[in-house]
Amino acid sequence: MVRHVGGPGAGITVKLVNNMIAVQMLPIVAEALRVGIAHGMDLATLVDVIRASSGNTWITEKWDQARVFLQLLSADPAQLDSLVATGRKDLELARALCADKSQGAPRLEQAIATLDERAVEALRADLAAIVAST
Repeated sequence: MVRHVGGPGAGITVKLVNNMIAVQMLPIVAEALRVGIAHGMDLATLVDVIRASSGNTWITEKWDQARVFLQLLSADPAQLDSLVATGRKDLELARALCADKSQGAPRLEQAIATLDERAVEALRADLAAIVAST
């Protein structure tokens, strides 16, 4: 789908704003699913309920596609490392976008700060738990 979003620079702004959400969404959804699994929830049931609830995200809405994506990330550490590096780059660009208009973005700053090796290892563990339940 091609959509006109405005004049010069609008496309990159939309991309960066979208990725501010998307980059932060994957880790929290993966962590939440792992917690549910650890408490005895059936993964398919958990995803179905979330899909119909306020926690719905692209991941739960498009679960069949997302499950394959999560399996690929879990199976190939280089894929996850690449995804995190791209996410970090986009968040840094979003930081510059905010600075350009002198806008504070404290949650963006928190997200950038949490994209460290410890967070990546936690995400690996979350993905492994999800894949093991599929």
